[in-house]
Amino acid sequence: VAPHVDVREGDCRSVAPHGVAERVVMGYLKAAPFLPTAMATLHPAGGVLHYHCTCSTDDFPGEPMQKVQQAARNAGRSAELSRHRVVKSYAPGVVHGVLDMAIR
Repeated sequence: VAPHVDVREGDCRSVAPHGVAERVVMGYLKAAPFLPTAMATLHPAGGVLHYHCTCSTDDFPGEPMQKVQQAARNAGRSAELSRHRVVKSYAPGVVHGVLDMAIR
């Protein structure tokens, strides 16, 4: 995998390169504040945003999908849900979910 993965250690807001990634993995559950950086890191032609989150069972996948779509609009892009799944129950009435969003 080494030829295909570029690991950058540090705060992504300062070390992430712009416009180079085909896929951005956001595995931190409280990642919403980092969405603008993720949008900037994706290649101008688009890519996939793999977004982990927690939210109420009733609001998944709609609520996190709307957050990603708003961040995409703010960056002059669009976001479409490719797939989603519940990873596990996080707490009563709360799920840990993951979305794959196609960003253009």
